[in-house]
Amino acid sequence: MEILFRRRDPSPIFATKEIKSKTEPSRRVRTEEKELLQNGFYFEREEGERTRNCKINRIPMISTALVQVVAVHSPSLIFVRIDNHIRENLILREPAEVAPLHEEELQLFSYVLCPIEERAYGRARILDIETDELDESKKLVQLILIDDGKIVWADSSSLVSMDPVYSPGAKDLAYHPWQIQAVSLAGISPKTTPRNREHKWSPSVIKRLQKICNGFTKFKARAVTLSVTTNDYGVATAVALFGFNVQKEDEEVDKRSKSHAMPEEVDIGSLLSGSMPAEVEITRLYDGKKQQRFERSSRDFTPEESEKRFVEDFRKQKIPSWKGKLREDEQRADDWVKSLNEVEIKDMSIGWLRSQKYEFATDALGERIFVCLEGAYTISPMEFYGRPIKMFVEKKEEKKTEGQENTDGEEVNPAEESANSTVEEIEGKDGVKMVKLGEADAMLKGNTILKNHAAVLDAFYSKDGNRKQVPKQEIERALTEDGARRVYTMCQSGDSRAQYTGTWQRVEVLHTMDYSVIVRFLDSGGTDMVQYGALFHIHPDHTMWPALCIQLCIHGMELEGEGTETWTEGGTTKKKKKSLEKFRSLMREDLPMSMSIYPDSFIPRDGFRRDMERRAYEREGVIFVQDIKVQGKDCKIIDSMCREGMAKRRSSYPFNLKVKEKAPVKDSDDDSTA
Repeated sequence: MEILFRRRDPSPIFATKEIKSKTEPSRRVRTEEKELLQNGFYFEREEGERTRNCKINRIPMISTALVQVVAVHSPSLIFVRIDNHIRENLILREPAEVAPLHEEELQLFSYVLCPIEERAYGRARILDIETDELDESKKLVQLILIDDGKIVWADSSSLVSMDPVYSPGAKDLAYHPWQIQAVSLAGISPKTTPRNREHKWSPSVIKRLQKICNGFTKFKARAVTLSVTTNDYGVATAVALFGFNVQKEDEEVDKRSKSHAMPEEVDIGSLLSGSMPAEVEITRLYDGKKQQRFERSSRDFTPEESEKRFVEDFRKQKIPSWKGKLREDEQRADDWVKSLNEVEIKDMSIGWLRSQKYEFATDALGERIFVCLEGAYTISPMEFYGRPIKMFVEKKEEKKTEGQENTDGEEVNPAEESANSTVEEIEGKDGVKMVKLGEADAMLKGNTILKNHAAVLDAFYSKDGNRKQVPKQEIERALTEDGARRVYTMCQSGDSRAQYTGTWQRVEVLHTMDYSVIVRFLDSGGTDMVQYGALFHIHPDHTMWPALCIQLCIHGMELEGEGTETWTEGGTTKKKKKSLEKFRSLMREDLPMSMSIYPDSFIPRDGFRRDMERRAYEREGVIFVQDIKVQGKDCKIIDSMCREGMAKRRSSYPFNLKVKEKAPVKDSDDDSTA
C-alpha cells in the first residue's frame, strides 16, 4: 500500500493569485484564494497542446460531523463518509450507454468508473499502473474508490470512461465531490522501538485500530482547528474521532452503577494508545497544521503483499454490452407515475387491525393489541412507534399446510411452528378457537412480514428504469394546493436504516425546507431529514398494503411538575431528561408490548392543526394509547412513571376526549384477556 503515500499532484479547490509588493515587484506580499476551481471535465492548454482533464473536488472536514468509518488503513489514514452522503446516486447501473477507457485516459490520477459489483460501476481514481506478470499484454490498475475508500486492483479492460463524450450514461458523475473524506487521528504517533526503528505504523497497531472501529456502528469526527488554512485537500485532516456506545436501555442498565457504565462517546485515539502503550503514544494537539502523518511499515506485511495484485473476477471482465433500453424486469417509470395527490397509502386503523385479527380482547374503554416497538424511534410518551404483531391466531390458521399463505402473505410451516411455538389453546371472541404463540415466534413472524415487503421494494427500485425523482416544486405544490392530500413517495434511506429494513422505503412528506424535507417512514417508524434528491415516485402496486408501523401516543399522562414544560416543549431540564430516560428504559423492544387503545370515535381530530407547525400527535393516523405494559407483566408503564414521580395522570392531556372517559378495567392475570 505504499502507493497511498506516494506524493501525488496537489488537490487544490480554489485558484490562487500572488499579490506583489508595489514598491518591490519581485517580492510577494501574500497569496489570495480566488474563485472555486472548475469541477468536472474541462479543456486545458499545456505546452501548446489542448488536453481534456477532469477534476473532482474533495470536501475537507472543517467542523464536527456524524460519520461512518468505511476504511481503516492506519491511524494516519482513515476514510470516513458523512451520514447524509449520496453514494447510492453515484453508482452506474444498467441500462446506461458506456464505453471503455481511451488510451489517453489510462494514466496516473485519472478518474474512471470501476466495477464495484456485478454489472455496477462506481467512481474511482487511478493510483498505479503495472504490467500483468502472467500476461504482458494486459495492464493491471490500482484504484481508490472515491465513494467507498477501498483500494482495489482491476484489469484495465474492465474500466469504463467517466467522460460523457464517450459514456453518455455517466454525464453527471464527475460533478459531485468525493463522498469519502481522509482523516487522521489527532496527536497519535508511533513509538520508536527496537522492532520499529522506522517510526512507522506496525501491522499490529493497524489491526488493533481496525478491530476497535469494528466495535462501533456510529462515529463523530471533530476537526482540529488549523492555524493556517491549506489549499491542498489531498492531505488527511487531523480529527478527534469518537465512537458511539449503543446500549439497550432496559432494566439492566438501571441496575448498573454509573461507575461501570460505558460512556456515550469513546475517544478512538485514546482507546488505541491505552490498549497499546508500548507502540502508540498520544499528545494533545491544538493546531491541526502540526499534525504528523506516518506511513505503514513495510516490515511483516509479507502476507498482504502476496495478495497485493489480487483481482476480483468481476474486475477481470471486459465491460459488458449494456443495453440502452430497459430489461424485461423493468418498467418505464413514465408509464405508471401518477400525480402526488392521487397516491394514497392507508394507515393501520383500528378497523383494519380488527379485520385482520390483530386485536384480540377489549376492555371497558377500547381495543387491546400487541406491538413490537421500534426502540430507536421511541422519542417520548407523545411520540413512539411500533409494528402490530399477532400473539393469538385462529386454530385453523395455525394448521395451514406448508406453502399456503396467511392473511399477511407469510408462509406457514405447521411442523416447524408446532416445534417452536408454545401451543396453548383458548377460546376467543365469538367462540373461535385461538392458539397462543410464543413471544419470540410472534415477534419473528412480524419481522418476517416487514422483511418480505422490504425485499419487494428493494428488488424493484434498485433498477434505474423503475425510478423517477420527484421535483421539489411538485412536492411543495402538492402540500399547499387547495384540497391537498397527504404526500407519499419512495425514499432512498441511509446505511444505518437500510441495513435492517431495506434501502428503498415508503415515506410520508411532513414538512418541506429549502434544501431538504422531513419525512415519516411508514414501515420502519420514525422521522428523518432527507434531501429532495432521495425522493422518488411510488408505483401504484406498492400502495396496496397499509403502513406497517404505527405512530403511537399515550393519552392521559403528563410530565410531573409545575409550569408549562412538556416532554416535547419547554427546554431540557434535568427532571425532564431523567423522565425520558426512564420511559425509554421501560419501553422494551425485545419483548411484545400489550396496550389498550382508544376507538377513533373518541379522538377530536377535527380540532387538530393541519399546518406544518402541528405537534407530532396531531399527525394523521396516530393511534392513542390508554395504557401499555410489557406482555406477561402486571405493572403498567404509566403506573411505574407516576410511582417514581416522573409523571402524573391527567385525563385531559394532551386534549379532551370526545366522550366522558370511563373507568379503566383492571387487567386480569390471564394474558388471554389482557
